[in-house]
Amino acid sequence: MQPEHLLKGLAHKNPVARRIAAHTIGTLDEVALLPQMARAFKSEADSDVKAAIRWAGERLKAASSAGYSTMDALFNYFGMNRAIENMPTEKELRLLQQLDANNISMADLINQRHRSMTDLIYQRPEQPTQADIQRPLNALRADDRTARSQAMARLFELKNMAALPHLVNIFLHDPDPTLREQAQNTAKYLYWHAISWRMHQDGSIIAALEARARALGKLDADDGDTPQAPAVKSPDESSAAEAAEILRRAQEARAKRRKR
Repeated sequence: MQPEHLLKGLAHKNPVARRIAAHTIGTLDEVALLPQMARAFKSEADSDVKAAIRWAGERLKAASSAGYSTMDALFNYFGMNRAIENMPTEKELRLLQQLDANNISMADLINQRHRSMTDLIYQRPEQPTQADIQRPLNALRADDRTARSQAMARLFELKNMAALPHLVNIFLHDPDPTLREQAQNTAKYLYWHAISWRMHQDGSIIAALEARARALGKLDADDGDTPQAPAVKSPDESSAAEAAEILRRAQEARAKRRKR
């Protein structure tokens, strides 16, 4: 599933389907669809659907103002942001090469980092399924909150995207605020797994990783399959001891950020 797949429901002939789609988009905080939601609101004739779109639109505006995006959340969830943050920068690679110039070249270091890009994904996405979810769906209607919570956990395990509307319904109507939060989180986790799985299948995950690493200054604009030659040392270039100290401070700074 991708964000555009959610728009199909928003264009459905049945107003109930359109209302569910609007509530789903709002529950997922899919801010990428904010412009389309604004257009849908203007053209929508059904009052209930219009109210759902308004509700979703307000959520999306708030999420967007707070800096939220699905890709950011997805990269955090799968541990990729932290991994990219811990990647050595171009400067640190040159310092490493300076410390061990006889045994490793700058080209080797850059190639090694580039080849290991997929290793930045700590948690692998799971493929969406068509598993039977009727039993946990029935349990969502139980009076016991523990049973409802366990049902949502089971729906996450089954990875069937057909569970999304039912989780949205819990998010909108369950009297227990803790379960409402669990329902939204479960819906988002299913959504993120579906998006990440698709990105792995079509190869776009690598481009996304590289773009994010480049935006954080971890990769140079031309740092790709053709590594740059090692820079020639200048007379005033840092000594090996100074280089080691710079690397040590960089590693300490990253460790402090991970503890926050």
